[in-house]
Amino acid sequence: RAWALNNGLSDYSRARDDAVKAIALGHDVAALHQLAVAYRGMRQYDKAIETANSGLAINPEYGWFYHDLGWSYMQLRQYESAKQYFLKATEFADTKTSAEKGLDSLAKMGY
Repeated sequence: RAWALNNGLSDYSRARDDAVKAIALGHDVAALHQLAVAYRGMRQYDKAIETANSGLAINPEYGWFYHDLGWSYMQLRQYESAKQYFLKATEFADTKTSAEKGLDSLAKMGY
């Protein structure tokens, strides 16, 4: 349900709560990604970054965490960090297209 909320509705608080429940049930990686997305939607970028980094500690080959970090750092106007994470996210098939959009946005801003 968290995924559906993050991808169609704006009830990020509910998505966050659902992701926390999923993590408690042992659905770590995907649920951590959804939690990071929920925090971004709530404009809690530091929590999104912390969550994505926790996910990378579990699985550094899960491209969505690099994607989450890229968008979170972009919102914090830390463009060089955002660029590095978007570049890393382009190495994964699942996140390549979205990460390229982030890089395009940065390029339009001169980064």
